[in-house]
Amino acid sequence: MNSFIHDINFEIQALQKLINDFAALDVVSFEIDTRPIGQERHRTAYLGHNYTPNKTKEFQKLIRWIYKSNSRHIFTCPVAILMKFCFAIPTSTSQKEKKRIVNKCYEPYPKKPDTDNIEKAILDALNKVAWHDDRQVTYVSKRKCYDKSNRIVIHIFEDK
Repeated sequence: MNSFIHDINFEIQALQKLINDFAALDVVSFEIDTRPIGQERHRTAYLGHNYTPNKTKEFQKLIRWIYKSNSRHIFTCPVAILMKFCFAIPTSTSQKEKKRIVNKCYEPYPKKPDTDNIEKAILDALNKVAWHDDRQVTYVSKRKCYDKSNRIVIHIFEDK
């Protein structure tokens, strides 16, 4: 239990440092109005040729296009990335429950796709667009939650 608390304190300190340094850094922030999609496994064709499924390709193409529309900046140093994956509240949810979810800042979304698969799709999409290679990403913070609509919010900045 003590190591868990230590890990949480470390994360809080790291976030506080990022917030304090935020104003002085190169920051690229953008929002994508689409449902977050996880990276699908590569498929193998008849003769052993590997390919990326179309759903993943189209999602990554959209991310690249939105990034390029908002910024032409390519990070050459280590970067930190903050991501929020928002999923629309189901229409079958009662009005009372919808109001409760909207009033609460972050109602967790405990369903598929997995956060690590969404993260992988985004990091791969931004290779050679936002940075040279995703190995430059040294800090990632992500959250998956309900919201009024499907969207992805991303903040990328230097990790000094």
